[in-house]
Amino acid sequence: ALSKLDRAEEALAACERAIELKPDFSEAWSNKGFALGELNRHEEALAALDKAIALKPDNGLPWYNRARLRCRTGEAQDVVLADLRRAIELDSDLRKNAREEDDFASLRGDPEFVELTRERDDEPSDESAHSPP
Repeated sequence: ALSKLDRAEEALAACERAIELKPDFSEAWSNKGFALGELNRHEEALAALDKAIALKPDNGLPWYNRARLRCRTGEAQDVVLADLRRAIELDSDLRKNAREEDDFASLRGDPEFVELTRERDDEPSDESAHSPP
């Protein structure tokens, strides 16, 4: 919430306190990475996001934030798309976020990005996935 209010320094302090209390709290590491990225402390942000992924590799958000950071810092497009692909595999709701994310503006014309982030009409909704045939 603090990051969304452009209070990245306070968000970072809150994340660091959470990590002090629970060093294996993946979400705190992910949020720390996001806050550090907002503060343009990219190497530290990448390390925090890597830690979040190591602690909980099935959480799409740190993968997504790492893709954003890598895109923002000019990493190779295939590296960015690999992280984004993994994020969307883990959480398909991130597909829409990626289409609207300013950090991915440089990728909007790329066919792989377009395919990766397009709406999936053939994916079952949550309701139909649990309905009997």
